[in-house]
Amino acid sequence: MMEAITCRDGIQFAKEKGVERLPVETDCQELIKLSALGSNQRSYIMPIIRDITELSLGFLEFSLLFAPRSCNRVAHVLAKQVSEVRLGEWHITPTCIDHLVTEECNPVNP
Repeated sequence: MMEAITCRDGIQFAKEKGVERLPVETDCQELIKLSALGSNQRSYIMPIIRDITELSLGFLEFSLLFAPRSCNRVAHVLAKQVSEVRLGEWHITPTCIDHLVTEECNPVNP
């Protein structure tokens, strides 16, 4: 439920900021599955999925994709930073993710 709400709120925020192309990654496989089912379901998060679908129509390109937590470490750390409020925005890279950004931009090849 919280992952669906977070995705919906993030999509709304991106729309308000004028984003035209939005890939949304989540580590919640259930949300991806329920979203793919569309209105052919009785999930208790159906109203939130309906909101996500309606919001997605406002973008030139939109995708909701699964990304395992191991590929989503930056988002996971940042989500913990805004646990007291529902939405956060940074204008510079927070120092708590400097090392993760460096690792992702400079992968080590075996």
